[in-house]
Amino acid sequence: PNTLCAGLYSLIPRDKPTNGSKRCTALKLGDSVIFYHENFKMYITTKLPNPHYSPEVSTKVTLINFTLSPSGLEDQLLGQVVAEERPDLEEAKNQLIISNAKMKQELKEIEDEILFRLSHTEGNPVDNEELIQVLGASKIKAGEIKKTEQDIDATRLEYVPVAVRTQILFFCVSDLSNVDPMYQYSLEWFLGIFMAGIANSEKAGREKFHSFFTFSLYSNVSRSLFEKNKLMFAFLLCARIMMNENKIDMKLSVSNTVCMCVCLLASREPLPGEWDTKLDSFQKLLVLRCLRADCLVQGLQDFVSAQLGQRFVEPQVASLSCLLPSYRLISVTVAY
Repeated sequence: PNTLCAGLYSLIPRDKPTNGSKRCTALKLGDSVIFYHENFKMYITTKLPNPHYSPEVSTKVTLINFTLSPSGLEDQLLGQVVAEERPDLEEAKNQLIISNAKMKQELKEIEDEILFRLSHTEGNPVDNEELIQVLGASKIKAGEIKKTEQDIDATRLEYVPVAVRTQILFFCVSDLSNVDPMYQYSLEWFLGIFMAGIANSEKAGREKFHSFFTFSLYSNVSRSLFEKNKLMFAFLLCARIMMNENKIDMKLSVSNTVCMCVCLLASREPLPGEWDTKLDSFQKLLVLRCLRADCLVQGLQDFVSAQLGQRFVEPQVASLSCLLPSYRLISVTVAY
């Protein structure tokens, strides 16, 4: 587990001595006892992406995880793509948030007015025309809020697949740090490529954008990868996309007879018997990984080429025209 600096342990004692009736507590630094106000708080941050602290440390501090979550990134991406494609819709959404607060305050005032009039009305409250008008206003306000939210959310849902696909690709890039700590990519840099993809892709539908942005991201990232890691990254993109589309089944087992037959095959030969048609492309790749690891590179190339396209396994040409947009994105990120 990760540990704190030894000098910090004296700042986070389990039992803090108090200074009599004064509203302050104390900590011990060396031989000195230093008192501080009870409202004093100390925040300790770490750059570790996924730290694991010992129970001793966890009992003395409150751990807060600010790591970017898939759902949080998805909401952020959805807002950006809607703002780019339908700025009027995103503006209406922002205005709705403001108007919602005002409407809720008005509804609260109307409810208070209803309760007041009910408690001070003599006889049948239904006969009070002013009270009926207040009730009607309350109903209209509630209906306006609900209808506006439904209309805007229904239109925004059309862009959810774009946000989902994009957040999947971001976490593929983020996971590269597990391969080599040098592979670090900021969210600002990623969003720059995302917005450039929206601006540069042709208006030819969602699938066209998916293909354009996926390859654009792969091209930008692969320039910073070692040659041995480029095919791995292409496969990671491919596998994550297929997992999101439920095209990968991890529960299928293979008999020993098939395993023995596969050991005698070359990487591109079909599997024996019905297994050539019974297994999908990913399952065939798993069989190859377990039994013919020496042929795995060829299998990965064929798999990525079949799923994403031949260009994902071809060498990327780093021309000046390709590098200039990336340089501008990096400059913007550093300036930010």
